[in-house]
Amino acid sequence: MTEQEIQAALNAVSARVLALGMSRPSAELHFSANGTQYAKVSYYDEQDVYQSESYWGNSAREMIALLNEYLATIPPREDRERTEYLRKLAATIEYGKKIGIDEEFINPLALQMKKLSSNIIEHKPALVDDDVPF
Repeated sequence: MTEQEIQAALNAVSARVLALGMSRPSAELHFSANGTQYAKVSYYDEQDVYQSESYWGNSAREMIALLNEYLATIPPREDRERTEYLRKLAATIEYGKKIGIDEEFINPLALQMKKLSSNIIEHKPALVDDDVPF
């Protein structure tokens, strides 16, 4: 790869991080004499927590491909937000049961969580039901 091709590939990695909804991305490629060569991508996630991933390889092309493979494992922002919502909803339901909230209030939440969970598994875009009383 030429210097321009490497720069374009690293710029594309950073753009991909932004498209995933992360902030302050950095994509780097390191070479050293008689040393190891590696590629690194870093960013801040939705909770503003620093994240980074590094890969060692034999060529710039290989290492950049590894960065892209890693980014392909990160679910889209919408899926991550939905998963976080379901986690919080489940915790709310469990807390309500723990402190004795009437099932009349808990059951609609549990039904909604079940629908949302099946929509995620089946990749249905509809998220809520209009007949839920809240």
